[in-house]
Amino acid sequence: MMVALGLHSNSIQVHMLDMETTSPGHTLLHSITAPSHRTDVRAVCFSGDDRAIASGSANSIKIWSRSSRNCLHTMESGHVLSLTFVPGDRHIVVGTKTGQVQLYEVGSGDLLQEAGAHSGAVWSVDVSPDRRGLVTGSADHDVKFWDFELISDPASQQRRLSLSHVRTLKMAEEVLCVCHSPNGRLLAVALLDSTVKIFFTDSLKFSLSLYGHKLPVLSMDITSDSTLLATCSSDKNIRIWGLDFGDCHKSLFAHDDSIMGVKVR
Repeated sequence: MMVALGLHSNSIQVHMLDMETTSPGHTLLHSITAPSHRTDVRAVCFSGDDRAIASGSANSIKIWSRSSRNCLHTMESGHVLSLTFVPGDRHIVVGTKTGQVQLYEVGSGDLLQEAGAHSGAVWSVDVSPDRRGLVTGSADHDVKFWDFELISDPASQQRRLSLSHVRTLKMAEEVLCVCHSPNGRLLAVALLDSTVKIFFTDSLKFSLSLYGHKLPVLSMDITSDSTLLATCSSDKNIRIWGLDFGDCHKSLFAHDDSIMGVKVR
């Protein structure tokens, strides 16, 4: 399993994790240390084909080649807090500190759409498993669902990608992270009150509430069979939850400081 890390030094590292041994280790594959962002890197993600890496900071987005470690494009942006490649890797969606959701074309670096989606910071963006849309979670207590659409561009007389808001799930607390189950059946929402709420994606009906972390959950991921949820928190712990009854299968004290991201493969 490969993991891309955005470091406090404004560099990016790609590590290969060895999960087959009893004592998991890692090997540094690539390190991008050339001058890049001038402010802290707040978000990083792989393209769908693993050939490119996107990183976002307070004023720019950069697209990097994983093989050559060169910066391919630099795009001016708002204060990036979350970002993801759109299926097909020709576009990237960015959530900003001011509540904007921005859609960029990777090849040209053009800003295609800037929607005032939220009234608070957009902490999380997650593409739906059916690849037809995405969901955003914000400090304004809202979880918003968006569909990908092709619209006519009067300037170029061609069709281009756009985001269309289709529905909203209102929460009682600030939303820090959102995550779909791979089968598309469930949506996990991490809140500022340190709980994780599970909803059915189609009806948005409440399913489970996961209690256990002492501080807010900052990142989470669901296993490929959609049965287990991994969460990491400011309380320095990782917890593994069952999505059938919401029970905690395992709790791990993982680091000496807040854990910012977790992935399962």
